[in-house]
Amino acid sequence: MTTARSGRPPKVSKDEILDAARELLAGGADVFSMRKLSKHVGISLSSIYNHYESKDLIFQVLAEELVEDVWATLELTESWEDNLYMWSKAYWAMLRSNPAHIVLLSKITGSQRSLDQIDRLADFICQAGIEKQAALLKAQGLVWIVWGFATFSIGYREQRQRIENKPPQAPRYQDILSSLANEDTDALFETAI
Repeated sequence: MTTARSGRPPKVSKDEILDAARELLAGGADVFSMRKLSKHVGISLSSIYNHYESKDLIFQVLAEELVEDVWATLELTESWEDNLYMWSKAYWAMLRSNPAHIVLLSKITGSQRSLDQIDRLADFICQAGIEKQAALLKAQGLVWIVWGFATFSIGYREQRQRIENKPPQAPRYQDILSSLANEDTDALFETAI
């Protein structure tokens, strides 16, 4: 990314490291490593650790960005129902766009940023006249529904690709997968939310 000056290691910013991490994560979280990141950026592993003490910290920063990006895309209205629906669709799209996003977001579960998101969703639900405590539970449930659908959709897509390459021995399993292959996960998600 940055070229070295006369034998000195290149100076790389935290943002450049995060950009490189995003590029690597496009290939999936399971192939990401700090060593690969340092090679991709063109600096030593210790230089990466000078900026970020762990892979989990990089994942956390990226996850927090994803959450904020979802909120930034929303054009909020006066309707709590429309706002929840728009958030659900945006979050669903973000999760499905890259399976690594699910891994990243698991790093902030229970964090202040995650709790802030639940609180924001609960505020919409409170507009329907629901008490705050009940609204918080419903907001968490909505997040789980979206996560569940995204996880199923991604896992099913990967399983279907494996089956197409090598059909299973059990004919009943093949029938079930064939049936599911005709289902539109987007339509199922719409029905659920």
